[in-house]
Amino acid sequence: MVGCPGGAGRSGDQVTARLSPADGMANAIRITVIDAAGDLVVAADEVVPRPATRASRDLWRVGWRPTPMPVPASDGQVIVVSPVLPEQVAAGRWTPSLAPWTGEPADVVLLPPTGSESSAGAQEAAAWTLRELGILAGQSRWQSVRAVIVTGSARSVAEGDVSTIEHSGITGLVRAAQGEQSGRFLLADFPAGADVSLAADLIGSDEPEVAVRAGCVHISHYVPLPPPSPRPPARELGQGTCLITGGTGGLGRLIVRHAVTSWGYRRLVLASRRALAAAGIADLTTELRSLGSEVRVVGCDLGDPAAVRRLVAEIPDLEAVVHAAGGSANGLVSDLSAGDLSAAWRAKADGAWALHEAVADRELAAYVLVSSAGGQVMAAGQGSYAAANTFLDGLAKARRSQGRVATAVAFGLWRTQTGLSSLLREQDWRRLEEGGFPPLAPEHALALLDEAVASGAPTVTALRIDRAGLRTRVEVPALVRDLVPRPRQTTARTTSTTLSVGGPAVISSTDGRLRQRLPARAC
Repeated sequence: MVGCPGGAGRSGDQVTARLSPADGMANAIRITVIDAAGDLVVAADEVVPRPATRASRDLWRVGWRPTPMPVPASDGQVIVVSPVLPEQVAAGRWTPSLAPWTGEPADVVLLPPTGSESSAGAQEAAAWTLRELGILAGQSRWQSVRAVIVTGSARSVAEGDVSTIEHSGITGLVRAAQGEQSGRFLLADFPAGADVSLAADLIGSDEPEVAVRAGCVHISHYVPLPPPSPRPPARELGQGTCLITGGTGGLGRLIVRHAVTSWGYRRLVLASRRALAAAGIADLTTELRSLGSEVRVVGCDLGDPAAVRRLVAEIPDLEAVVHAAGGSANGLVSDLSAGDLSAAWRAKADGAWALHEAVADRELAAYVLVSSAGGQVMAAGQGSYAAANTFLDGLAKARRSQGRVATAVAFGLWRTQTGLSSLLREQDWRRLEEGGFPPLAPEHALALLDEAVASGAPTVTALRIDRAGLRTRVEVPALVRDLVPRPRQTTARTTSTTLSVGGPAVISSTDGRLRQRLPARAC
C-alpha cells in the first residue's frame, strides 16, 4: 500500500528516505520519505525489489495520450477519395480514385474500403491505399498536397477499446510513406463506422499519427513496457510440441535453438517452403538432436490455408506456435505495386492468419508472431513489408480480445548476417547506430523475446533507442517524438472547406486562423 499526503513536501526541495524490512513479507521493504520539515511525503508499506535488466529497458509498447491540439485549417477544397460516394459529400468533390481526377489538385482525405475481418480483407484495403498513395507520392501534379488517411478501429487507444484487423496493414504502409516524404501524410484512426468529419481539419496538423475517440485527439508514443508479473505463467513451456514457421531461415534458426536451450522443448516441427532443401538444415537438425530434441522438418506453403490445416492436424500435442516466416519486396511507396504487397504479405500475413484459423480448437501455451519495428519507426523504403508486419500486430490484439494467447514482438534489426541483415554493409550498420536505432545483438534479442512473451502484452516492441542519435535526425518518427522533445512550428493555412463525410456532421474550416475544434480539457 502506498500513501501520499496531499500537502506534504512543500517546505523544501530535500527529502529523506528511510528503508526498513516490511512486516510479514519476505524480501520486501518498507519505504518512508519525509521532507526537510519532517512531514511525510510518501510511504510504501511493502515494496518487492526486482533487478533491472538491460532487456527490460529495450521493451516498449505503444501508448496514447490526449492532446488539446490546435488544428490548423485545411487549404481549399478537399477531395474525398473512397470506393463509394459518402453521404452528403458533393459528387464533384468525390472520386473513387485519384487516377481519373481531372480537376485541380487539392488536399485529400482517403477513406479506404472496409471488408472482411481476415487477411484477405486487410490486404484488399492495403492494396487500395497503396494505389492512391502511389499516385500522391509519385505524380508531380500531387506533390504539393497533403493527405489524411483514415482507418477504422485499427488502433487500441484506451482500456476496453477493441481494434479490428481490416485496416491494420494500412498503418505500416502509411508510416513508410511518411518516412519517405515527410510532412505530407497523416494517419488518423476513428472508431469503425463513426463520423469522421474531423478528418479534413486534421490535414493541417503537424502530428503524423493520431486517433480520435469521443471528439478527442490522441497521439501515439512509445512507453516502457512494465516488468512482468512475478506470478508464474498459466502454462509452462516445453511440455508438448513447438511449431516454428520460417525455422529454417537465419533468424528462425536462432529462435529454434532458443526454443530448445531456454524453453526446454524436446519436440519441434520446423515448417518452411524450402524445408530440407534449405542450406545448412542438416547441420541444424544434427545439432538439435545432439541436444536431445526430436526435430521434424516439413515443407509447407504457409500462404495456403489447406496446407497449414494439414500441417497442424499432424501435430496432436501442439503446445506453442512461433511464426517467423516472411518475405519482402522493398521499394518506395511510389514504386510499389499490388504484386509487391502480395509478395510480402503471403508468408507473413496470410501465414499468420492461416495458423490462427488452423489452431482455433487448440489450447496453446504460446502463439508468438515475429513482427518488425520496420512497421513502426523504420518503415521507409519497405512499405509492403511494413504493412504485413502491422497486420501481425493487429492479429495479436484481435486474438487477445477473443481470450486467446498471442504475442506479437516487433523487433529492431538483429546484428546478424542472415535474412535482410545479410544485405547490409558496415557503413549501413554504422548509419543505424548513428540514427538512433542501434541493432540488437542476437543473444539480447532472444532475452527480449523471453520477456515479451512473459509480459502478457499482446504487442511488444523490442528496440534499442539511442536518444542522442535521434536528435541528429531531420525527421523523428512519431512514436519516439516524446523521447526527444523539440519545438514544433505550425503554419496556418487558408481554407474555405465545407463538406460532410459519412454522416451529418460537417467538415468545415474557416479562415486561416488556428481553430481549436477540440476541448482544451484533458479528454
